[in-house]
Amino acid sequence: MRRTASIRYVALLLLSVGWLTVGFDTPADCYFDAVLQVKICEGEGTIPGDRPPTGERARQPKPAPPPFRYIQIVGGCYLWSRYGPGLDTGDVNNEQAMLQIITTTPRCPPSVGEPVPDQAWQIFRSFPLAEPVPSLNPEGGGITGYPTYLAAANPTPIIHREVLGDGSTLEVRAWVESLNVDWGDGWALAHDPTEALPYPDGAVTHIYKTKTCPPDYRVTHPSGRNCHATLEAYPVTATFTWAGEYRNGGSWISIGTLDLPTTVLYDVDEVFGVLIDP
Repeated sequence: MRRTASIRYVALLLLSVGWLTVGFDTPADCYFDAVLQVKICEGEGTIPGDRPPTGERARQPKPAPPPFRYIQIVGGCYLWSRYGPGLDTGDVNNEQAMLQIITTTPRCPPSVGEPVPDQAWQIFRSFPLAEPVPSLNPEGGGITGYPTYLAAANPTPIIHREVLGDGSTLEVRAWVESLNVDWGDGWALAHDPTEALPYPDGAVTHIYKTKTCPPDYRVTHPSGRNCHATLEAYPVTATFTWAGEYRNGGSWISIGTLDLPTTVLYDVDEVFGVLIDP
């Protein structure tokens, strides 16, 4: 099917269902507030307490919201979203998959009475949520019986605010709720992300009992029997669990969590003390 025909088909389908709701604003300009120690992403409109714009800023036209570009499968039905992740319908390579979904999968019913939670979740999913960047000490490789320290900078919380069509203010915030570390040897623990500091101040530590070795060393070297049976290095996975909340004139309400993992390979050796005659 040619691209123009596909686009015309989709456009007609969207007009026929008539369910798209205007009101999703992209988290636009972000800045770091040194007093609040948070990253603030402001949407379109005026935030209560802000001064009204003046001069050139006041004369600038309000940018249009992003189009509904992504198709997401939720609970056996599909919906359109302004924000990823999802099937990007703007990519010509996704045409066949897009048409397959909209012709064979039921469309999710539009939200009635509670559009704000859906909108808050979409904004939360659109945040630039950071993955952990772990560093391990000792650098280059661990030592059996000696603690390994994992450090990962705790990302700045993010807050988004925008004025909705009814004049109320929607706020969405996200922060790293926990740091989960799978050490690759069967041990996995959850930590307060503020504890993942560099050696010697950090509290995210682990002691390996078995060293890792290349295959030929395990087979040919006399100490090969002391190595891990299969691993040349331990896959250490650090995962940030980002929590999200929103409020629309009331108390903060949870909208769920997102896990973002990073895996690094970590070799572990062993050290023996040897007595030397004077």
